[in-house]
Amino acid sequence: TTELDLRGYRAEEGWEALDRLIDRAIPAGTGEIGVIHGFGTGRLRAFLLERLARDPRVAAFQDAPPDQGGQGRTVVRQA
Repeated sequence: TTELDLRGYRAEEGWEALDRLIDRAIPAGTGEIGVIHGFGTGRLRAFLLERLARDPRVAAFQDAPPDQGGQGRTVVRQA
């Protein structure tokens, strides 16, 4: 699993970084990306989840298991 730590990023900056990682991960055959966005106000998480839901490169995403970050980390599976 490839990890991306976006804690402290603004929503648009976080999406730009995740978007670039998804583009690099697909040719590399990475099937899963872990996105650490933390808890904070929840704005970053909400923005990323909205974008992921509309992205055709993404097959699915979900909160990480509680022992791996729970709602502070999202696991993204590529299409």
